[in-house]
Amino acid sequence: MRLMRHVGCLMSLALLAAGCGPSSGGGGGDGGSKADGGGALSGITAVVVAPASVMLTTTGGVAATQAFTVMGTFTGGRSADVTALCDWSLGDAGLGTIAGGHYTSVTDRGGSTLVTAACGAVSGTAMLTLRYESVRVSTSGGSTAPADAPTKFTSTTVDPSLAPLLVYPLDGALVPKNLGQMEIQWRKSVGPADLFEVALTSPTVSIKVYTNVLRALGGVYSIEPAEWSALANSTAGDTVTITVRAVLTADPSKLGVSTPVRLSIGKDVVNGGIYYWSATGATSQEGIIRHRFGDLTPPAPFYTKDDGNALFNDGRNDHCVACHALSRDGTKMAITYNGGDGPASVLNVMDKTALLAVNRVAWNFASLNPDGTRMVTAKGGALRIYDITAGPTNGQVVGGVEIPGGGQGTHPDWSADGHAITWTKKGNAGSDWDYTGGSIYVTNDSTGSFNTSTAIVPSAGENNYYPSFSPDGEWVLFNRATGTSYNNGNAELWVVKSSGGMPIKLTAASGAANSANSWPRWSPFVQRNGPNGKLLYLTFSSQRDYGIELVGVRKPQIWMAAFDPSLATAGSDPSSVPFWLPFQDMTTNNHIAQWATQIIGID
Repeated sequence: MRLMRHVGCLMSLALLAAGCGPSSGGGGGDGGSKADGGGALSGITAVVVAPASVMLTTTGGVAATQAFTVMGTFTGGRSADVTALCDWSLGDAGLGTIAGGHYTSVTDRGGSTLVTAACGAVSGTAMLTLRYESVRVSTSGGSTAPADAPTKFTSTTVDPSLAPLLVYPLDGALVPKNLGQMEIQWRKSVGPADLFEVALTSPTVSIKVYTNVLRALGGVYSIEPAEWSALANSTAGDTVTITVRAVLTADPSKLGVSTPVRLSIGKDVVNGGIYYWSATGATSQEGIIRHRFGDLTPPAPFYTKDDGNALFNDGRNDHCVACHALSRDGTKMAITYNGGDGPASVLNVMDKTALLAVNRVAWNFASLNPDGTRMVTAKGGALRIYDITAGPTNGQVVGGVEIPGGGQGTHPDWSADGHAITWTKKGNAGSDWDYTGGSIYVTNDSTGSFNTSTAIVPSAGENNYYPSFSPDGEWVLFNRATGTSYNNGNAELWVVKSSGGMPIKLTAASGAANSANSWPRWSPFVQRNGPNGKLLYLTFSSQRDYGIELVGVRKPQIWMAAFDPSLATAGSDPSSVPFWLPFQDMTTNNHIAQWATQIIGID
């Protein structure tokens, strides 16, 4: 009898634990299922979670908390509190934890999420919004702002003469979630002001930073990495408003308020990285520079003039390394030396060894197929396809691209699926890089060789050049200008369906006239754009001003812009205003940002 009672107690405890005890697990909620609450939820027909909507704030590293309850309705009309019998979860598990209806927030970000209580066969939800707030007096960038700086901004008297003019970021820019860093830049006000409040706000974030850094043209504040993380994680897929207010420290009775700027944060990170040509640097730095997107460390020289000199081993120190192209997977690079019609090679990116002996072949522009087994080149107007497998036919011509009606082709780009090449047919017999009247063609590999070419942007006198396939193969991005294809100040960004149609100018991305927007290239992945479907990004070099940092110097720098295919399909401008890639050296001329899905040796 004593043994039977002992077994019965164990069984009762086991049933009690299964029906009402706490469950374990992660994912921002209770984790395990409470099934039907040990029978207590039998006959439940509906539940109501309270409060139905709640706004909480986390600031100063202190977590916000909230208790939720659930009232259940059962067959026959009976009501009961079933809070402890339900499984709890958060739609966005990154916003904190919830168990037994008790929510505890994280302290490093904000956001909105559904709170779900699953109670037997039914469930109910509530909306939770967590707002991240931060107030900080900056000591970075040379700021000596007083510790009581926030108290200087309490006046309600607005003086327009003190208003800063926000010049960067550009209003309406859309940046990837993992951009990681950005400068806020403003021009000096007309009136005297020496203390500034930089505010970044949305329904889920409020970051205020106080600085007194002031340069000749205005002020600059660099968003700290932790602030960017909070901003991006709180507002991914949404828009942040940036405002700068200004006062005179000695007399803060009046303040100036800038016109706000809107900055949208993409839902996704951008993966992959770029290899770009940096000129006018030191010999050990001039050449191909690479950077993994989202990395907060400085970009690294990959293949510089020093590398080129070592390859030739002829005592010279002027072997320029310039025009380059990569296989989509980033394992191989085609590169030219010493400018037009110079020698060329194919490199193994991992160790920079030559897979194709220098001086064996030459070209001016090249593109590799996705797996790096073939390369299409332009030289003297001919488009040749080479084997680069390192096998028996390595370096040999194995095909070519048809040029309808004769003439000359240049600027080839291979599609991400390997089935098509886009290129430019020159309008005159100029060099591969300097010509007029270019038309954009696409040549398909439907029969095993690239011999079916179609003009998708025939020239009507203008020059169309530097075509580039989008990663999904649906669009061709290109330059359009009047006059030459080489270093043309009036070059603009255009796009067309890869099957042809009416070209669309990327007005927002192109910006003001005479910006010299050149070498447009797509990032290698398709992003999400919420209910609008896809989102793409593109990079290009431009000689436009960069806020107050580069003004009137026409220094080529790499810029990036978002592209909404749904707008392009509708015939509207699909581009957003661009943003400057923040890892660049502003003292060098930066061109030809070629993308790969990974940076070999870093990823």
